Amino acid sequence: MLTAVLIVASIALALSLGTAILAIVLLVRSRKATPVGGSEELNRQLNLNNDNLVKMLTLHNQTVDDNLRKTLSYAQENTERQNRQTEELSAKTGERLDAMSKNLSDTLSNQRMEMTAGINALRESMAAKQAEQARTTQEALAGLRQEINGQLKDIRDQNAKEMNEMRAVVDKQLHENLENRLTQSFGLVTDKLSEVYKGLGEMSALTTDVNALKNVLSGVKTRGTWGEISLRTLLEQLLTTDQYVTNFHASRAEGGVVEFAIKMPGPEGSPVYLPLDSKFPLEDYQRLVEAAQAGDQAAVEANTKALYKRVRDEAMDIRDKYLRPPKTTDFGVLYLP
Repeated sequence: MLTAVLIVASIALALSLGTAILAIVLLVRSRKATPVGGSEELNRQLNLNNDNLVKMLTLHNQTVDDNLRKTLSYAQENTERQNRQTEELSAKTGERLDAMSKNLSDTLSNQRMEMTAGINALRESMAAKQAEQARTTQEALAGLRQEINGQLKDIRDQNAKEMNEMRAVVDKQLHENLENRLTQSFGLVTDKLSEVYKGLGEMSALTTDVNALKNVLSGVKTRGTWGEISLRTLLEQLLTTDQYVTNFHASRAEGGVVEFAIKMPGPEGSPVYLPLDSKFPLEDYQRLVEAAQAGDQAAVEANTKALYKRVRDEAMDIRDKYLRPPKTTDFGVLYLP
């Protein structure tokens, strides 16, 4: 506002100065255009005009000065009024801001208090619900525990009843089985005693037979005969009579007759014979047994080697006498009773 007033005053001052300058210019031009004869009248007229112009300019300047002073005074008053209004507005704005800040602080404080109260109420409500839920759960667990205990008691009672029934049945069966077993055992004992008595008589006969066997084994010829009979008995139990031959002639040489030979399938349907011969190195075996019973380690080792050599020699004898491929197999069997 003050800037506008100053601009208006400057324009008015400029117009006044322009008017005065214009009057002076017109006066000078009038002097140049006036003839020389009328110079006195003209000077008089010019002086008069000049005085009027000075008066007019003075009056105009005073008017302009008054207007400027009024304008400046108005501008200053307006500025002071605006400053006062600005200060008042600033004060009112500060008061309003303080009031708004206080209201906002009070509102926030109230909201905080309300929120705290709500949270506390919610916490108390949740605690009460949890306590109620815990109590309900405990009651449910107690009821469930009581129900389970009742069911377990019923199961135990039922199991005990069934166990007693099973025990009675088992006891009855055991008693019956025990009586049957005892009866059978006593019968078996009686039968065994009868067999023992009978066996005693047979042992007497067996003693006689053992003595006879001892006499048989004491002779080399009779011992060989006994081994041959033992091998024949074994073959009769395992094979048919057409599956083996006795006194088989493996070769035409002297001593080329083997005690037994098993018929094996050969080429073109003809049989191939497997020689079998019994040997009975009783003396070597008895010496080994006696050395072992005496605890003589050196004698045991020596007699073991002697028995091994005897068996090996007998096997070599079978190889040399009875193995005649392709009539026989390329291996034989040494039978030790």
